[in-house]
Amino acid sequence: MENQTQLQNNQINTYEHYQHSVGVMIMHLEWCTKYRYKMFRKEEYRNLITACIRRAASLHQIVIIEINVQPEHIHCVVSVSFSFSASKVLQLL
Repeated sequence: MENQTQLQNNQINTYEHYQHSVGVMIMHLEWCTKYRYKMFRKEEYRNLITACIRRAASLHQIVIIEINVQPEHIHCVVSVSFSFSASKVLQLL
């Protein structure tokens, strides 16, 4: 747990340098299942959705800082470049 906290602090404190901007864009995203059905009660389904989100993030250069799967919703904290909007990140993941 301590290593994860250090990684998060290092991720937040490092700025990315682009051609015309400097900074970090970190988003807290949340998905809910339709009608709040408890789709992710089983550990197998939680692992599957986590793996799918991590794969989609790696394909689009999105860094997942933290991900948490609850029975009826998912929380995800990600770091992205300034070229992505919040709606585009949700669409890609």
